[in-house]
Amino acid sequence: MGLSDLEHRLQHYQENDSLDGYQPTIDREHLETFLLECRSRDRLLEFVVETGEIGPFVRHLLENDDDEYVETIYRQLFNREYDDIAREGLEVLREHPDERASVYIVGVALESDPTVAVPALEILSQADPEILIDIVREQVRADDPVIARAAIDALASLDPESLDPNERDRIVSHFQYGREATEHKTIESRIDETLAKFE
Repeated sequence: MGLSDLEHRLQHYQENDSLDGYQPTIDREHLETFLLECRSRDRLLEFVVETGEIGPFVRHLLENDDDEYVETIYRQLFNREYDDIAREGLEVLREHPDERASVYIVGVALESDPTVAVPALEILSQADPEILIDIVREQVRADDPVIARAAIDALASLDPESLDPNERDRIVSHFQYGREATEHKTIESRIDETLAKFE
């Protein structure tokens, strides 16, 4: 918590005799420090999520031309220790994909938690289809049908005409691999429906 947040807490308490309804605040500089320096899951992590400032911070990154800085922040933002924070960042990137985030989203896209894996797969399908094709094989046959469906849909969103023959062959292979592994009829039928597009 920064000094600014403490001042706002005090003011809210003085005006309301309670902290009920108080919205925590954090300025961009402190949020950046948290992402770059914090190494543990603790109350500070919960506080940062409660502020609601991750989304605006990521929108600010989209406009930043300093690629090295932006990539450093994305690397921390999508660190596996911070799923709650990653979730907030993914929601922004879902609407505004940033290719600079792609390599750092890979780990999140391979998670077994659909609340982070699904948006990460969607983002990769828009921002970097090559990376998606490289990493999606296991998710097509994920035990969680929500993740498997998201992986299939991410591949299905790609335009076969924009892919080279090797990429199309790999996608077909991913689908065949997933079809052999799944016991879910809806996943099977979705694979069959999509497979025809790439064969």
